[in-house]
Amino acid sequence: MNLLKKLTKKNDYPAANYDTTFVFTSGGIDYYEFTDFNNTPALRGLKTMVFYEEFRMKCTLDFLKLHTEAIDNILSKKTIDIFAIKKLNDQLKQRLDLALDTELLYKIGSVVYFDKKENIEDYDFGYNAAKIEHWKKNEGADFFLQRPWIKLLPVLEDFPGSLQAYSRMVERLNQFHLESLLPNLPEQRTKNLSGKSYLSQVATPRK
Repeated sequence: MNLLKKLTKKNDYPAANYDTTFVFTSGGIDYYEFTDFNNTPALRGLKTMVFYEEFRMKCTLDFLKLHTEAIDNILSKKTIDIFAIKKLNDQLKQRLDLALDTELLYKIGSVVYFDKKENIEDYDFGYNAAKIEHWKKNEGADFFLQRPWIKLLPVLEDFPGSLQAYSRMVERLNQFHLESLLPNLPEQRTKNLSGKSYLSQVATPRK
C-alpha cells in the first residue's frame, strides 16, 4: 500500500469494545492494531506472553524442551557421547548470537496485528498460524521495514543488510538445528518428527 493511500485510509474495523487503528495491508487483507497497546484484552495477552519470552531467548519453549529431551536421552545410554552433548550445547550458544529470530517476530506480530475476521478478545493459535503463513507468502522485501513493524521493534530500523535474505537464512538455520536434535531423541520421537519442518513443529503457534 502506497503512503498516500495509507494516510487517507479510514479505520473501518467493525465496532468493538476496543479502539483500533489500521496499520497495513498484506496480500489484500487489511490489518489493525489496538490504538492503546496497554488495552490489549487480558485473555489474548495472557495466552501469548510466552512469545515475548521466546523472542528474548531467541528460541522457542518447544525447541528447548526437545533440547533437554535429547540431552536426557544421551545421558541415559551406557556409553555417553560427550561430543553429541558438546554439539547441542554449541547449537544453543549459536542461537544466542542471532541478531533476532524472524520466525519469532512473526509470532509477536500475530498478537499485535489482526484482521476483521479475528476474535480480538482471544488468541486462536490455529487461525494465527494461518495468518503467519499468509504474511510469509505475500511479504515483500521491505515487509519488516514497514512503519508498524519498526514501531513494534525499533531495532529493525537500523538492521544491517537485507532483512528478507536474513529471514531466509534464519529459516535454514532453524531447520538445521531441529534436524541436529533428531538423532539424539528417543526413537519414537525421532520417527514422529522426521520429515517435519521447524516451522510446523516448533515455531508456528498451534492449538
